Amino acid sequence: MMKDEKKTKEQLVKELKELHQQVAKLEKSETEQKRIKEALQESEKKYRFLFEQCPIGVGLSSFEGKVISCNKAMESITGYSVEELKKINLADTYENPEDRKVLLEALNRNGRVVNFQVRLKRKDGTPYDTFLNISRIHIGEKDLFQTTCVDITEHKRSEEVLRESEDRRPPRSRE
Repeated sequence: MMKDEKKTKEQLVKELKELHQQVAKLEKSETEQKRIKEALQESEKKYRFLFEQCPIGVGLSSFEGKVISCNKAMESITGYSVEELKKINLADTYENPEDRKVLLEALNRNGRVVNFQVRLKRKDGTPYDTFLNISRIHIGEKDLFQTTCVDITEHKRSEEVLRESEDRRPPRSRE
């Protein structure tokens, strides 16, 4: 009987050591999960700051033209609040509806567009010129579009003024 008791004690000690190792692994796993969670929160905080502070309009939308999210610069450029942008269809912001068709064809063909120059309309109907950069991204079960929007209206006006002033200049003599 002594032998069985010893064997049982040895088994119990072995099981206790295994249990101790499992607890240590769980504690390490919990510590690692906590570290990962904190790193993820820090990353989200940095992303959110960059997103909101970016002077270029940045947005996320569906293929159908529904805004999912956008930053303050997009509000400033378009004249719409984020809430208003979420309620409208982006197709309605194109001055020429054909431009959206060309854009969508390029997106379907290439998966992205770079510096697509187009004239859009602000909330008050005022036209503005912009460069759109759009990439197709997959989030969860959805295909979405990430867009950056750079208002180039003032730049185009400056170019036009420069062109007009050059047109009015007398020709140079060749002497």
